[in-house]
Amino acid sequence: MKHRLLTVMLLLTLLSLPLAADASGPGTGGRRVRLDDYPSGPYLLRAVTSPTPPRQGDFNVEVRILDADTREVVTEALVMIRIDPVDHEGTPLEKEANHAYAPLPEEYAAHVPPDTTGLWLVSIKVESEFGVGEASFYQDIAAQNSIGGALSVGLPFAGLLLLVLFFFWLQRNSKQASLSK
Repeated sequence: MKHRLLTVMLLLTLLSLPLAADASGPGTGGRRVRLDDYPSGPYLLRAVTSPTPPRQGDFNVEVRILDADTREVVTEALVMIRIDPVDHEGTPLEKEANHAYAPLPEEYAAHVPPDTTGLWLVSIKVESEFGVGEASFYQDIAAQNSIGGALSVGLPFAGLLLLVLFFFWLQRNSKQASLSK
């Protein structure tokens, strides 16, 4: 009986440890629409960021481009994503967005990992045969790891472990009480 109890306790302890659940790549870890049919030169732009919240070293921008006149998707364009620190010192970064990295084939996406936390200006520049368009928005970047994720995973398992241990304690005490009568 002691060996089974120890095995169950060990298994539950191992299950209660928070595991890293990193999501990476565009469209994973939660998404947020930042621009939706935003007029930009001859285009309407939709920009989506992921993960939510964006973290230091992990930030993706997806862009869908529509021709403003016909509302048809533009798939032949040069799309540049640039991030610049606003309220702190950080390294500006510019990357070309492409279809290969995007979750949908008609979209463009780029991984632009900010090196510091704080407020960043995200700029999108689109060039194609229709002309040039630009748009931007501000994005707050959080620290890479937070205790919230560990707590949200670990607390339910820790609570379950405590319930199981309480159950075994009650069983043990009820057996001892019945033997002593």
